[in-house]
Amino acid sequence: MIQGCPGGPDGSRRCGAKCEGITMQMQGSLAVVKVEAVNHPAHYQTAAGIEAIEVIEKYDLGFCLGSAFKYLTRAGKKSRLTELEDLKKAAWYLKRWRERPYYSEPAEDVWHWANPVKIVSAFGLSGPRASAVMYILNSVGVSSPDDQIGAAIVSVEREIRDATL
Repeated sequence: MIQGCPGGPDGSRRCGAKCEGITMQMQGSLAVVKVEAVNHPAHYQTAAGIEAIEVIEKYDLGFCLGSAFKYLTRAGKKSRLTELEDLKKAAWYLKRWRERPYYSEPAEDVWHWANPVKIVSAFGLSGPRASAVMYILNSVGVSSPDDQIGAAIVSVEREIRDATL
């Protein structure tokens, strides 16, 4: 039985509590608990099942405010050991947002930012990861970005698959 889980009234291992994303498998006499860490991690959800990403998208918070929101809402939930770090990250993103200009003239080095190949090179990316970033950057400003993002997903999934072989 999972420590702290009272189990069901009938003595079963299910207590009826919301434990989405958490599975338990018996391996002999040991219970192995697996926590979903990718699709719907518990540290990004409310008790009602609302996920941080849903709020970020509905409010169109963008990267800096969305990241700050994410870190503020997960602080202390992912791990007590990372709570202070999460709060510091939230503060960093909030300061970054506040310090950025709402509108500025293009910088003189705009050529660097307008060229996805140079950005990929600057980050030292190659293979499927480089392809995914190229697709993401090339999706900006096109009338139908879905094809570009779909290709980025395929590239990332290829790298995940290759990493697990």
